[in-house]
Amino acid sequence: MSNENLIKKDQTEIDHLTKFLIKNIDLSNEPNFFEFCFVSFQNNSLEKCVVCALPITDRIFRVTGKRYNGQGSSCMQCQKSVDGIPFTIYPTMQIDSIDCFHEKFPLGCYVCNRTILSLIGQ
Repeated sequence: MSNENLIKKDQTEIDHLTKFLIKNIDLSNEPNFFEFCFVSFQNNSLEKCVVCALPITDRIFRVTGKRYNGQGSSCMQCQKSVDGIPFTIYPTMQIDSIDCFHEKFPLGCYVCNRTILSLIGQ
């Protein structure tokens, strides 16, 4: 067995044991706060991202009252973070930077049909 397969097997076993431990802790009716492992603590106490539903372990990015993590607060088109740049958000909670939004939905002049580009900051 190669080292890579052994590592994968070990990680699978650790994941299985962690899930088993969390299940047993969750089923226990005893209020013993020292029984929480790190994974159980994250799953039960940290706020979750509205896009990926993962616990937010770093900065919380709030948009219209919803919480996003670093991955959830990135443009769906170019995958760049929208922290500090203009962006738009869809009803499905997906985020696009303004540049990608204008590429996807270009505004056209009614008279000449040419694309209307906005200047940065306007």
